[in-house]
Amino acid sequence: MNKTRMEAFSDGVVAILITIMILELHPPAGSDWAALQPIIPSALASVPTALYGCVLIMCAIAYTILQNRIIKEEAPDSRLADLLYATVAVLWFVPDSRIENRLRD
Repeated sequence: MNKTRMEAFSDGVVAILITIMILELHPPAGSDWAALQPIIPSALASVPTALYGCVLIMCAIAYTILQNRIIKEEAPDSRLADLLYATVAVLWFVPDSRIENRLRD
């Protein structure tokens, strides 16, 4: 993946995250500080989502750097590069138990 594709991908991920976070925010009922109290938990809930998005972007960048380094050092048809790709692809399908527990409740 070249640099422009990575930038476009990361821009798309950030845009989707921001859109989702904004859709979850609702305007307060009044114009004083007391009216903000009910929406504070919703606003703070967006912070872990944004951090998770940043972690995913950093992982994608680290993966790309590692993949390019392996291909450069080994060979374009390296078994190590294929193994790394397969491992990362399988990890995306491993479900998080917290998500499963949330869906069951």
